Amino acid sequence: MHSSPDSAVRPKVALVTGASRGIGLATARLLAGRGYRVVISARGEEGLAEAADQLRPFAPGLCHCAADATDPAAVARLMGLIQQRCGRLDVLINNAGGSHHGRPLDAMSPEDWELTLRQNLTAASLACRAALPFLKVQGGAIVNVASLAGRQRSLVAACDYAAAKAGLIGFTRQLALELAPWQIRVNAIAPGLTGTERVDGRWQDLPEDERRSRLAAIPMGRAGRPSEIAEAISFLASDAASYITGATLDVNGGAFMG
Repeated sequence: MHSSPDSAVRPKVALVTGASRGIGLATARLLAGRGYRVVISARGEEGLAEAADQLRPFAPGLCHCAADATDPAAVARLMGLIQQRCGRLDVLINNAGGSHHGRPLDAMSPEDWELTLRQNLTAASLACRAALPFLKVQGGAIVNVASLAGRQRSLVAACDYAAAKAGLIGFTRQLALELAPWQIRVNAIAPGLTGTERVDGRWQDLPEDERRSRLAAIPMGRAGRPSEIAEAISFLASDAASYITGATLDVNGGAFMG
């Protein structure tokens, strides 16, 4: 981990979980470019180190720390390192999550269900809890990365993933109410189909007519780019959204218009 250069005004510190690729990596890159001191975390050490190598040339003071977002002890160690190396935390981006299968409920094991909820919902709650000693000092922002699957029926997600992301949206709304007296804003984004590495692999396995059908369900006729999702996250994390809390921002090309 590296120290940022001295300056009259200390940069805000942003932690991005699940930042080794996809939306998390794009968000870390964007925030670094906008003057934040960025801390990135992910479970896999090798992927995280590769992401750090990509970011370091234009992310002064970049810190990276491998941590399993579902492990309370690992999250506590991560926050301890942030305290030691950065001394503050202003923005928390809960991006860790994902879907590890696509099975229907009757083919899903209880372990499948529990893992999906831990990765997508419990992980966010652990990070929020651990970040509060920082955020209650000076206020700040939390952005939780939910999904279109948490807003409406999904043609691609299994019910455990949809339940976890819907739960994350409810968690966001209620936590925003709890933390508003400390001037801590809590919001979520709900991306639709996005061209991340994980999604692209599955996309290429679909028959051509299925791909056409899924794109036809999106009024803008295409998948989103990770950089576009990162822009929405950056907005909610920024002072430009200083009077927005408890909201879920849909970023899906019009696939869901709530």
